[in-house]
Amino acid sequence: MYIHSIKNNFHIVFFLIAFYACNNNNKQSTHSSLSKNKKEDSLKATKNNLVTVRRAVVMSVPAGKPQILNITSSFVLPTNTNVHLVGEPDVIPIPEKLTIITPGTDTFGLPKKTPAVGKDIFCKQPVPVSAVPPRFKDATICNLQYLDVDQGMNSPYVNCILSDKSGNIWFGTKAGVSKYDGRSFVHYTEKEGLSNNIVLSMLQDKDGNLWFGTEGGGACRYDGKKFTRFSEKEGFSSNTVLSIIQDKKGNIWFGTNGGGACSYDGRHSASGAVSERVGSFTNYTEKEGLCNNSVRGVL
Repeated sequence: MYIHSIKNNFHIVFFLIAFYACNNNNKQSTHSSLSKNKKEDSLKATKNNLVTVRRAVVMSVPAGKPQILNITSSFVLPTNTNVHLVGEPDVIPIPEKLTIITPGTDTFGLPKKTPAVGKDIFCKQPVPVSAVPPRFKDATICNLQYLDVDQGMNSPYVNCILSDKSGNIWFGTKAGVSKYDGRSFVHYTEKEGLSNNIVLSMLQDKDGNLWFGTEGGGACRYDGKKFTRFSEKEGFSSNTVLSIIQDKKGNIWFGTNGGGACSYDGRHSASGAVSERVGSFTNYTEKEGLCNNSVRGVL
């Protein structure tokens, strides 16, 4: 009985050992199968991510025989092509007897005098604009500076320049006149009383008044407080003034476009100062003997 019980127990123990061994083998087989599948997937992914690198094949080509050219003549490149020799100028003799035309003689009439009664416009003093220092052009080789709209100018188109007795520089432009003192600009336009924004000529007379010749607005005088306009409505010869000058006697001459030359006497008082709104314009045209009614310069 006892021996039979031991045999039964032995059979049970043997069965448990065999079952455990089979179960462990199954686990190891499953684990190895999963590990193998992971390795295969990893290898496939690595192959898909590989970049094919093509190496350049260096081919050696044998050099041919160089060609030798014989130089028959040298090539001369001319320089200083912008330098031109000055030849002998043509001398045109002036006739000994020039044709002198005196107004009021022969068929020429006397010049017409018109009272110079201008139209006063009190100036609205503009606000000064701070000026940016002058600039240099790129790659400049000399000390040449310039002023433009970026530096405070009211226009890049300048028709005339004037330096007054105080050292200010005046620019006559297509957008009015500008005063520059080295630090700021003061712009005068039609809004401030100027007769026209296109200023072609300028003059400062002996009394310190500034005269502006405009295109379309005649002549305009500025005394620091007001503008006095002289146009065809006030008896001026033309609304376009090309040049202005003052002679030794104090008369102011205007060269106009189409209206000939015009002088302004501005009658003097006993003290020598020019009386305000007193004076006359004297017009000289082709009818009085002038060669052409378009006068671009007066000297």
